[in-house]
Amino acid sequence: MIISSLINGTSTLYGLSDILNYIKDSDITEEFLNLKKYVETTNTKKIRKNCKIKENQFQVSYYQEENAYFIGSDLLNDELTLLKLYEYELKTQDQAQTLQDDYNQLKIFIERFLLIDVEFIAHDIEYSIISSDLDDLMLVHKNHPTIDEQTFKLVDELSLHLQNHKTTFFEKITDFGLGLTANFAILRVHLLKFLAILTGLEHDQAGVEVKRILQESFHRTLKDHKKSVKNKSKGQLRALPPYLFNLIWIALKILPFIPAQILAAAIRNGVKQTARRFIAGVNIHEAINTINALEMTNRDATLDQLGELVVSEKEADQYMNKVLELIYGLEVKYPKLVFNSAGIPRAHISIKVSALASDFKPYALEYVKLKLLPRLEKILLEAQKRNIFVNIDAEHYHIRNAVLKIWGDLITSHPTLKTYPHMGIVIQAYLKDSHLHFQDVLHLAQKRNLLMPIRLVKGAYWDAETIESIAHNFEAPQFLNKEETDIRFRQLILKTFKHGQHLQLAVASHNIHDHCWAEIAREKLYPQAKPIEHQCLHMTYEALSIGLAKMQWAVRNYVPVGDLLVGMA
Repeated sequence: MIISSLINGTSTLYGLSDILNYIKDSDITEEFLNLKKYVETTNTKKIRKNCKIKENQFQVSYYQEENAYFIGSDLLNDELTLLKLYEYELKTQDQAQTLQDDYNQLKIFIERFLLIDVEFIAHDIEYSIISSDLDDLMLVHKNHPTIDEQTFKLVDELSLHLQNHKTTFFEKITDFGLGLTANFAILRVHLLKFLAILTGLEHDQAGVEVKRILQESFHRTLKDHKKSVKNKSKGQLRALPPYLFNLIWIALKILPFIPAQILAAAIRNGVKQTARRFIAGVNIHEAINTINALEMTNRDATLDQLGELVVSEKEADQYMNKVLELIYGLEVKYPKLVFNSAGIPRAHISIKVSALASDFKPYALEYVKLKLLPRLEKILLEAQKRNIFVNIDAEHYHIRNAVLKIWGDLITSHPTLKTYPHMGIVIQAYLKDSHLHFQDVLHLAQKRNLLMPIRLVKGAYWDAETIESIAHNFEAPQFLNKEETDIRFRQLILKTFKHGQHLQLAVASHNIHDHCWAEIAREKLYPQAKPIEHQCLHMTYEALSIGLAKMQWAVRNYVPVGDLLVGMA
């Protein structure tokens, strides 16, 4: 059987030289060399590390006292399954001694893996510092002790501008609601489900379905709350505070007496009003008003067309046409090429490449290109004619590399686009392999020999990608704690400065320290690097965005444009 062959081939104890010879033609060789380097650098006694080889997940454990390595399947799923099969066969019939020996050997192998404590599991952030050219931030600060001191001084200066910002009552109310959804997964999950369903209920003018779905959402919220109380859940999964539980309970009692049509109208209006805070408008004509308002406070915008979840070619065409409308509208707003203080065009859009094809299969690039390339090429050529900057937005992990490949191939081979400098891309620092993705982006910039701005963000799909990894039983691609994400974010800031002849940094963060630290790090370590562009989500932390502009830094808000209900969903 296949599993048996795999286990018998990988559960045997090998010396390092033997195993490298055994797999010398495999991609796993580099993983072992990196692990060996990590072991020697940290002088650890034993270690366990998850490795990805040719799209397959493996576990490797090392024992210094024996100078030996074990290879196992991801989460030991194959080994544990085989162990159960051995146990069944040994119980149901007489077996040869060979089977008993195999069973005993496999059991010892599994126990050796499982007996490695959590403290001996290699942290991805530490591992990547040793196995790549990422900076160790502790050494950076040790060698440049004034960075921290000057960063805090800059934070204090920026904080004064934040304190002077007057938050409107509407902002306070919506901020409070956003805070609740951010802190309580129970509330967030059911609220987002309701909003997603609401967009598909436009036909329900009587409001009957809207009312029913709302009641069902409240019931499910309270049910999950009670489950959290029973399980004594902590963190994001913790129970709701008593006042919030009581409010939902009271709402459930009152809802039956409210006419469905009135309730549905009130809900739709409330959602649209909330959406207007974050979404600049339904089209470019409304968005221009937002751009003008931003300009009054020395800020710019990147317009992001909503509606990227396409399921048909018709919708892909609609998305392309709406992006083109943004380009044509920005041409009217900026008839001549105008740059901000960071040297980046003020006319600026962000697009989701995956929205230009209804059936985006990352494992079938040629198939995807047939659908996608004509639309992407048209957008980029129209933007080039009008000197509009095009930023390639963040994508889900499983299609991220495919998007970079498709876009990169186009802009390096197209006779006109290969010389167009006003394009960039997003890098998500919360991904464990973000430094490798960074390297791919750098190679693209070097190949074109043009300066490429990159928008560095923490990440956009943490919840979705974490849930997917649990559902499909594979290792999550992103860091599961914020501290490692913050470290990688700053490592990539330094890496961008280091390659300043090819890359320019756009810091996209709502952490006041990130913006100040980036400015000080550039000043102290890489003064030759291009000026930083500071970015914020529109109206999400308006005090910070305005404060950054008051520091005389180049600031750009990420501004969604599109249908209000769909946009909120």
